[in-house]
Amino acid sequence: RKQIVADNLNSTWTGHWNGCSTCLGIEHRGKLVACIIRHTNGSIGILHVDEDHRRRRLAEALLHSATKALQEKNDPTFAFILEGNIASESLFAKMGWKKIYDGKKGTGKRRAKRLWEFKKGSA
Repeated sequence: RKQIVADNLNSTWTGHWNGCSTCLGIEHRGKLVACIIRHTNGSIGILHVDEDHRRRRLAEALLHSATKALQEKNDPTFAFILEGNIASESLFAKMGWKKIYDGKKGTGKRRAKRLWEFKKGSA
């Protein structure tokens, strides 16, 4: 619950990064079933699809739309993916994103965030 509140604050607070953040969503029968946000630091994050609506390429559609919108504005297009999040890593790689920093393996219980980037002409 605390993480959801923190994520909502990060995604909706209009602060330092060009004064904006963005959320794209897909509704089905009046219910939000998939969304992706742009954090105030400019990174794309919190790509989520409800379990009942998975395997319908909704995450792919959201990532494509978010990537295209940022590229059209010539904004930096980057994301941080937790190490071991195979679903996100696979989707981002499929969509032409590249892991920029693999870094060293952590020794603690927390998984490290890895930087991913999309460059024009990658897809």
